Amino acid sequence: MQGLSWLFIYAFALPIFFILLFVLYKFVDYKLRKDDEKIAPIFDTSDNVVGLPPEELKKKKAEQQEALKQLSEAISKIPVKLVNGRFVPMEGEELRAELERRKAEEAAKNLVQITLPEQRN
Repeated sequence: MQGLSWLFIYAFALPIFFILLFVLYKFVDYKLRKDDEKIAPIFDTSDNVVGLPPEELKKKKAEQQEALKQLSEAISKIPVKLVNGRFVPMEGEELRAELERRKAEEAAKNLVQITLPEQRN
């Protein structure tokens, strides 16, 4: 009779275990499907991954273009030379010569020459 009581326990425990296993399977399946769902965008998001309104996106793009322009201007002012395929900052006499050359170019750019017509007597 002692062995028979264990059979009753297993008989009740196994179906409960399989029912809980089935419920867990359904829950995990539901969660995975829920994670895969995507919300349909209101407007085109090909270049708008954040989902900003179109006006704000245009404003941000303009700001980025201005920042890139300022950055490229700042980088172009740094005197560098190409050594073994790498840009290395100039030093010493080479740097002084480059700065003088740039000053001369800037002065030549700002220099305005006025030519007067020849006077005939």
